[in-house]
Amino acid sequence: MGAAARGRSDIQAEYLTPEQVAKLTGFSPKALESRRYKGTGPKCHRIGRRVRYHIDDVRAWIESGGAPR
Repeated sequence: MGAAARGRSDIQAEYLTPEQVAKLTGFSPKALESRRYKGTGPKCHRIGRRVRYHIDDVRAWIESGGAPR
């Protein structure tokens, strides 16, 4: 595997889908969508038409008490 392919995998591992964040936080993808709209969820990024969450932003949000335990 070339360096470009490895780099792409590293980047993909840093950005999570709403479904992956739902599994980590206990919220449904729909609840995360609602929190995105209200501005109360973890920081998200739009990559094209897709929503992605950086793993560090999700961890910070969880640690700040944003997700149920």
